[in-house]
Amino acid sequence: MPNQLLKHEREQRGWSQARVAEQIGTDAGTISRWERGITSPTPYFRERLCVLYGKTAQELGLLEEKYPDREETDSVNSRQGISIEVPPTNLRILACLSILLGWITGLFVLLFYHSKKFVVFYCLQSICFFGIAQIVIMTFAIWLRPYTGRNPVIDFVGSATALIAFIVWVLSLVQAVQGKYYRFPVLGKYCEKIAESITST
Repeated sequence: MPNQLLKHEREQRGWSQARVAEQIGTDAGTISRWERGITSPTPYFRERLCVLYGKTAQELGLLEEKYPDREETDSVNSRQGISIEVPPTNLRILACLSILLGWITGLFVLLFYHSKKFVVFYCLQSICFFGIAQIVIMTFAIWLRPYTGRNPVIDFVGSATALIAFIVWVLSLVQAVQGKYYRFPVLGKYCEKIAESITST
């Protein structure tokens, strides 16, 4: 269903879709899809639109309940071949930095930036996953070595953990660059819930 309220606010100011897109950090095609009701803005872009037009989400026809949740929307859009809005470049860079040196940079970025869910989500995952992986690797590859000598089982656990951590590290960097919510094994869904609670307060 077309969003006439959103379209009206733009047209009464005499702005083109390209001008609106430039001001909030997306493209004209995305603005067109929002106005035609094909897709809906993510919370980040809803906030930007409200600031740009000086209106509430209700006045712009952007109420949360009007649209399916993010995962359902993303899934439908993917099947229909519709491009999905991704976080702006600065947030993607911060997400990548939070992963770069594992839990160390994850903690550092989280201490100085915790206002956007996308960044906080990756910070929490980096701290939890790579922190646990480092403890396991150090335990099996360093601390137990003096007591066990060259034990193949212990060597295997340490090496396997390091390999899994490296694979997750590469995958998460690629996904963060693309602006996607990549859930780390086991911990991802919990980190997402915590990130939601942190950024909503």
